[in-house]
Order: sequence, then structure tokens, then C-alpha cells
Amino acid sequence: MSDGRTRWAAIANELRQNPELFQWIEREFPSVFPSLEAGLRTLAIEARQEEWRAEGSIGGRPEQLIPGTDGSFSDRADWFCWLLCGGRGSGKSRTGGEATREFLLNREWGENPRWALVGQTLSDVRINMVENTLLQILPPGSVLQWNRSTCELWLRNGAYLKGYSSDAPRLLRGPNFHGAWADELATWTDADRAPGAIDTTLSNLKMALRAQDGGRWVPRLIATTTPKAVKILRNPDPSDIQNPGPGLYDDPMTVISHMSTYANQDNLASHFIDGVVAPLKGTRIYEQEVLGKLMDEALGALWTAEQIEEIRVHPTVPELHGGGFMAKVLSIDPSVGKGLGDECGMIVAGKARDGRCYIIADRSMRGDPSAWTRAAAAICREFGVDAVVAEINQGGELVKGNLRRGGVMVPIHGVWARKNKRLRADPVAVLTDAKKVKLAGHFEKLERQMRTWDPENDRVSPDRLDAMVYAVSFLMPGTGAGLFSFARAS
Repeated sequence: MSDGRTRWAAIANELRQNPELFQWIEREFPSVFPSLEAGLRTLAIEARQEEWRAEGSIGGRPEQLIPGTDGSFSDRADWFCWLLCGGRGSGKSRTGGEATREFLLNREWGENPRWALVGQTLSDVRINMVENTLLQILPPGSVLQWNRSTCELWLRNGAYLKGYSSDAPRLLRGPNFHGAWADELATWTDADRAPGAIDTTLSNLKMALRAQDGGRWVPRLIATTTPKAVKILRNPDPSDIQNPGPGLYDDPMTVISHMSTYANQDNLASHFIDGVVAPLKGTRIYEQEVLGKLMDEALGALWTAEQIEEIRVHPTVPELHGGGFMAKVLSIDPSVGKGLGDECGMIVAGKARDGRCYIIADRSMRGDPSAWTRAAAAICREFGVDAVVAEINQGGELVKGNLRRGGVMVPIHGVWARKNKRLRADPVAVLTDAKKVKLAGHFEKLERQMRTWDPENDRVSPDRLDAMVYAVSFLMPGTGAGLFSFARAS
């Protein structure tokens, strides 16, 4: 250690022991104080860098080191995305910042490197990614300029970093970057869109990662997040035209590391570990928010995988053991747009003589109104339904008219949903717990909506689940009391 470094370490130690000395210097020697602050900040940054790289340190654990480098958890070097799934306080942001610093400063660039910083909001980028992370670990003197208002950071070696928000994905159309750090992407505004969807934050970002530094560089995406059951991470239907492709978690060009909150507990307050984290053991929130595991269930979901299995029966049970059906309906949650908009939820359900409601079929589809109304007519004939129940919040009588023109001949009951989706689904979840609603078979996509729909997120429209709720509420009178208005059949 140099003499200068030794002196600064001694000053820092004195100030730790006598904190009032710091305020005294600020008050009595205002001209000296800025130099004191700068020197202490330099000392802190250098200490953090040494701590990160020291063998056996609490920083720079194998799962935090860039894949393909010495000491890393993975020797794979041909990755496009490095996905760090970590619990709260596990060191995700520090890792993303350190990897960004490593790429920008410890490589010989033939051109000025350009890097995107993407967060849920621009405020998240400014505070969490830049000011609380990058500016705390970049070497002293390496920062040329930080423009907070435009969220742009210039380094003295020519590197340029620009912040973007998931609230404005189209701003990522056009730029050309060598790499990016994407933080907490499971919370992004469009996180429930698959990576192959058009004009999303991730799809536009991936298109922008194309700079090659004269053919000597492969663009990199560092993605740090607490994992959640959203399509950006795991897409249940990669062949879906609206949301194509695998999620990042299942993409063959992704390398994944998992980080637990406990692995970083030496850097966390003891009351956080003992009072907040420890009591969560044994819960779903512990698996996701502490261990950093990707769960196939949303934390607030009304149904779990175990509950769904408990209500599953063989398709023949309603007829053989339920006494047969007293009534069957096709329930429709329409998609009113043209072409490839939201799905049209189409669920066939029946009420058996044993008093239970059975889900018989899921025929949900994408398509314009003429396509799903023709499909509805065919479903009515196939299952011999007694009536159609269709939401008319959007489209009103037009929905009924389209169904008639499509060939639906059975009575059509319009349903007007008065309350939010959570209030409408709650009574059906209660009936499910009481085993009064059963699944007569396997319905993969419907069941995933049951497990992964977050009732607090009104941005996501669970069309299959909505149709199921309407069917059960219609067949089990009183279920949706005050939540729906069922119009007289036409």
C-alpha cells in the first residue's frame, strides 16, 4: 500500500472512531471538506474493488463472476445472455455493475463501447443502477460526465452508457449497442410478453445489441432479477404467434446463475435476516424472494399446483359418478379486436347431478370475431351445450349479433362484469377449495393461468380463466352475486 493510501486509511479510521470530527471539519474548514470527501470516496471504491476480487471474499462469489472467466460458476463463453436469478439482497445489482465495469474497462476496444442500462423505470436506472451501483464501483477518475436528466454516463476511455425504461420500449428502436445490463426485468411493464413478441422492451433491446467492434466482439446481455412466473423468463407456449419463442430462462443462448439472500448475509443487517427472511421459510415467497428460484406459480395466485391436482378427475367422472349433466354451457371472454390480439377465452363447463361444476374443455383461440364466432358454433354442436354465456362489457349487443351470424343457435346470455377480476375470481376459488368445481381432464394453458395470474396485476388479461369464472358463476347461482349481471337469453 502506498504512503498516500496509508494516510487516507488512517484518516478514515480516525473519523470512524470520532464521527463528530467529520462535521467539525465541514463546519470549520469548508474549503478543505470537498477534498476530504473525494479522498474518502476514492479509498472506499478501491476497498470495494479489492474486496470483490479477493480470493474467498464475500464479494465476487463464483456465481457472481462472468461466465467463461477464471473462478466463475460456468466455463461457457459462447453465451448471449447471462441471467442472474437472485433473492432480495443477494448481490444482483452489484454483480450487474461489476460485470458492466469489467467489460467496459478491462478490454481493449477498437471503438468506443456503447452500453444500455434498462430498468423498470428511468428512476430505477438513475438511482439503483447508476448512482447506487456503478458510481460506487467505477475506478476513481474513470467517470468523465454523469448527466442525470438524460440518464447518460460517459467514461474517460470513451465508453458511453445510456439509460432506458420499460415504460418506453420504443426508445430502444434504432440505437446500436455492444452490450446491456437489464435490471429486475421480471418487474418490467411488459414482463408478461415473451422475448419474441413485437415492440417489447426486451425484443427491442435484443435488436439493438448488434455492435461487433470490427468483428472482434459478441454482444452481451447481463440480466439481473428476482425471478417471477412471467413470460419474459419462462414462456409456456413458445409457438404462440402473439408471444413466440422461449423465455430467457429456457433460451439455449442463456447461461444462468442462482444467488440466495443467505450467500450475501454478511453484507446485510442482522435484523433483516432474522426478522424478515427467516420467518418466510417453508413458504412460496421464500423460494422466490430469498432463494431466487423461478417458480411456476405467482405468489398471489388463487390456485396452486397442489390444489389443481386435488380437483382433477378423469373426463368420464361427471357422467359415470356425477350422475350426468343437468346443463352445459360454452362460456366466452371475447377478443373484440381484429387479427392477433388477445385470446378469446372459450371454456365448456357443465353442472352435474352431484351438484358440482365440471370444466369439460378449453377451446380458447386467437382470431378475429368472425373466426371465433364460427368456432363457437362448432363447439356448441360438438358438446351439445344448452346455452352460451358471453361477456358483453366490450361490444355489447354486437357480441351477441356476431355469435348469431356465426351460426350459434342456442340461447345466448350476455354477462356484464361489474367488479375487478380479483373480486370475480375469489368466489370460484372458494368453490374450488370446497371441491365443488372440478377439472375433467388436463388443461395445460388454463391451469397455468390459474397458477400464474397475479390478481393484483390488472394489466394482464387471463382470458381462459375469465371464461371459466363466468361459466362457474352462471352454473352455480349465487356464486357471483353482485359481481355480474346476466342478461336474459336472446
